[in-house]
Amino acid sequence: MALQAWLVAGHEPFVDEWQAVQIAVQSPGWSQLLENLGYEGHPPLWHLLLRGLAEVLGPYNALPAATLLLGFATLWLILFESPFPRWARLLVALSEFVLFEYNTVSRSYTLGVMLTFAVVAWWDRRRLVWLLIAALPFTDFLFGVISLGFVYLRWRERAIWWPGAGLWIVISLVSAWIVLPAPDFVSVYAPSTRDMGSVLIWLARVSSVFLPLQGANFLYWDAPLPDALSLTMWTGFFAVAWLQTEGRGDMRLIVFGFLAVTLAFSVALNPLANRHVMLAGILLIALTWRMLDEGGAMRRLFAIWLGIVAVAGLFTAAVNLVHPFDTAKEAARRIHALGLADEHWAAYPQQHGQGIAAMTGIRFQRMEDDCMQDMIRWNQARPYRTIQEMERGAVAEASEHGRYYILTDAPMASSPMIRELAFIERGYDGKTYRLFEIGPGLPRYARKLPPCAPGMTRFADTPMLP
Repeated sequence: MALQAWLVAGHEPFVDEWQAVQIAVQSPGWSQLLENLGYEGHPPLWHLLLRGLAEVLGPYNALPAATLLLGFATLWLILFESPFPRWARLLVALSEFVLFEYNTVSRSYTLGVMLTFAVVAWWDRRRLVWLLIAALPFTDFLFGVISLGFVYLRWRERAIWWPGAGLWIVISLVSAWIVLPAPDFVSVYAPSTRDMGSVLIWLARVSSVFLPLQGANFLYWDAPLPDALSLTMWTGFFAVAWLQTEGRGDMRLIVFGFLAVTLAFSVALNPLANRHVMLAGILLIALTWRMLDEGGAMRRLFAIWLGIVAVAGLFTAAVNLVHPFDTAKEAARRIHALGLADEHWAAYPQQHGQGIAAMTGIRFQRMEDDCMQDMIRWNQARPYRTIQEMERGAVAEASEHGRYYILTDAPMASSPMIRELAFIERGYDGKTYRLFEIGPGLPRYARKLPPCAPGMTRFADTPMLP
């Protein structure tokens, strides 16, 4: 628990984490919150928790407070409520999934994982377990799929509590309605190619469930393993799941049914990330927990896998204790050190300035649009296709309206109209930050642009930085 607290205290949020708390804090009311979620694809339970914590502790403390609150609850359930042998409890708690992926990086998955383990810990509490199952789809779509598996198990056990089942149906339908995309929503994710390439990407993600050391050099979050491992390690997780659920066709159906849903999503819509598919590992641990409560056994391969994911968890923890997860804070400090905090800034890609906006109050122009943003609304339909196209657009903007500055990860070419001011190395999340001056010698940018998402409040009255 001390190690978990140390990781959370030193964690630098990335754009997805900032986005959730920005929506929670900057939406003036319920209707605006729902409107913003129409561009996100997530139900509101996580955002409501963040909003409540921000009211009490302030916006900058909401994320770490939520992570510690839920992370400690998850660890308590694993260490003191689970039926695993003591050594296995420790391995589960140290796993990359628990220790880092869901208990350090703070997203709705942090809440969903805690609820998942609470369901199996309190399975015999007839009414409480149904309330927990019903809360899962209000957290995220994939947890809605997990909740369906739990409902199936309750049905198999003839343990349906109809008021709870009715609540689960209502919340599932409400969640599905909330995540319907807004008419002008444009996904940030590239669509699936709907061919064998999408299947191979999915297999690479499943390989990371068996061996959760992310990145070709194990220092790049959400990246796949080296090719040789990506194309083979998925067989390891399939074997662990198949052997552990031997004799339990219902639980085997739930695990492989969940994997089938992630495959269908990846092929039909857009490829899922490691953090999405890794929930299969959480689900298998939860189902094994339930098996042990019923007098079942933990298979040797499952125990070996727990050792693998625990070693991966300790390795990832060590990396993040000496290496920042995201370097937006350093980029923000560089902007202030250069005396440019009051200048006109643009960001590309549009979400690249999100953490800096939250920490400093600087708003960024959305390139190719005449508006300013801190919280992101995913409705930009005209992204640049190449760096060269972005350079031409940036120079044209400066030529017409005056000198301004760009925050990007793109290595723009130096020219009389483009001058690089700073480069900030990537963190564990892989994002680099580059600061450019566009139009040196030109008059200062003078246009006052409207907000991209009208009606939102500012994130904080007093910025975190400088």
